[in-house]
Amino acid sequence: MMCVQSRRFRIGFALSLCVALGCSFEVSREARKPPWVEFMHADQLIGWFDTSRVRARSASRIEVPLSLEFPFGAPVPGDTARHFTRMEWLVRVDCAAKSMSDEGFTVFDSAGANVGHWRGDSTWMPIQQHPSGTTVEWVCRKLSDLAFTPRNA
Repeated sequence: MMCVQSRRFRIGFALSLCVALGCSFEVSREARKPPWVEFMHADQLIGWFDTSRVRARSASRIEVPLSLEFPFGAPVPGDTARHFTRMEWLVRVDCAAKSMSDEGFTVFDSAGANVGHWRGDSTWMPIQQHPSGTTVEWVCRKLSDLAFTPRNA
């Protein structure tokens, strides 16, 4: 398993780098069936959330389980022989207040094996202060586009 701080930074950096390099997040082809919704698509990163698992935690805060796919794989820090191809990430977000809480993530290799887990600290912060905040902004945009109303927890 990877070091917690190193893993969080590197995965956050990978997501931020994708955005900085001009990954296009255009309307893309459907690869999963409803209740899955694609919220971002680039050559090296595809983001989904399952609308049936989005939960309201308060009047403005919701819990959103994300599934991020890395079609070409991303190196597992400290293990150059393996690549992770999927990350399951749980975030709580208040899109109106532009704040979020990182609840943790698990990364999987191409064989589906768990290659690392990080438990979030559940501290609320401005979305822009999180290393992967841009990804969460895309979630908020998609939720707004859908005029989505989550189920109560």
